[in-house]
Amino acid sequence: MSVPVTKTLMVALVGVMAACAGVPGPDTILVNGKVFTANAQAPWAQAIAISGERITAVGDTATIAALARDNTRRVDLGGRTVVPGFNDAHTHITIAPPSAQLSLPFDPTLEQIADALRAQVKTTAADRWIRGDFGQAAWGQVSFTREWLDVLAPN
Repeated sequence: MSVPVTKTLMVALVGVMAACAGVPGPDTILVNGKVFTANAQAPWAQAIAISGERITAVGDTATIAALARDNTRRVDLGGRTVVPGFNDAHTHITIAPPSAQLSLPFDPTLEQIADALRAQVKTTAADRWIRGDFGQAAWGQVSFTREWLDVLAPN
């Protein structure tokens, strides 16, 4: 009788052979989850095995659990999702003097900015900055200039 060799069967066989050879199992396994693999042929799995800083196996929970040894850390994901690491290479670091922040809606109009600035000027010391976040509604206006802002908050 012949048995088709599947990826799951292959990982299980490798695990059994490693156990017989005395090879340590993975350092950590993550099981019972939804693992995004980014592999077009198999975009989702249930579990992963990690050795050192490398993912060494991906598959269903039973297959990956079979790779574990006594010293393997087991993490039950409880259905949570695992995705590849993110590298957020875009950030806004603000280094500015102490300031008051305008309370504005998302993408405020010039009228909303003017109203908020007039109100903030009444409670902010003359030597403090006033900051606000503006979107396309403001930046798209030719009248939205430093001079326009300075008339509303001259100090």
